[in-house]
Amino acid sequence: MASGGVPRFVISRILNHSEEKNITAVYDRYGYDAEKRAAMEFWNRQLSAILKGKAGTNCRRFAM
Repeated sequence: MASGGVPRFVISRILNHSEEKNITAVYDRYGYDAEKRAAMEFWNRQLSAILKGKAGTNCRRFAM
């Protein structure tokens, strides 16, 4: 996902990684649901292209 342009913080949220050492994590209660959904839809398009044997043709980048 990162190579497609998905920001690291969105990937981190999808993987449910904690940010214990980051003080802003205490105050950031936003769930990033829209961003996570967009990233997963992007990933779905990428995997579908791979499964269809068209991995090289789907070069679009992630966009929120």
